[in-house]
Amino acid sequence: MSIVDRLAGSPYANPIIHVGGVDASARKTIDFALHMAETMFRYGAGALEVETSIIAVTAALGLKNIEVDITNQSVALNYAPKDQTPITLLRVVRSWTNNYAGLAQVHQLVTDIVAGGVGRSEAVNRLDDIIRSSKPFPRWMVTMAFGVFSAVFVGVLGGDLALPPWLSSPTCLSISWPGNWASGARPTSS
Repeated sequence: MSIVDRLAGSPYANPIIHVGGVDASARKTIDFALHMAETMFRYGAGALEVETSIIAVTAALGLKNIEVDITNQSVALNYAPKDQTPITLLRVVRSWTNNYAGLAQVHQLVTDIVAGGVGRSEAVNRLDDIIRSSKPFPRWMVTMAFGVFSAVFVGVLGGDLALPPWLSSPTCLSISWPGNWASGARPTSS
């Protein structure tokens, strides 16, 4: 079974392959696919989502004979066309964050590529724009929202409603800010 046939039943089934057949610059396509995979992992995607997206994007951009190997921290792509030198590249994911808004934008980019509306150069530019865009909410707001959530959760469980806001918000801050400081991030950055 071809690796592209594994897309059946996924949102990326039957990718539209760009006119011109196999991309003359397979290395650039693989680099883009690895950069996209790294971004997806960093933003919180699962391994199956990343693998399916890589297969769909590389097939849509003209590379069909690829193998994807995903481990805990790395993504490896092997492109082995017949009677040509194979290309194998590896990308290590070194940092993670939860950015589901960015992840949704990457999924939309994959959908647009598979639909045939976006070429590789435009896709590279769009991915760079997604990476450069900031999260929708600053870190301090997320921390405070987590504190409010904690207070409400304690109240739902039957705890004292007067105590949780005074206890949970400082607790959230005392846990998150030293970690941010140790990693070099400012607590107010997005």
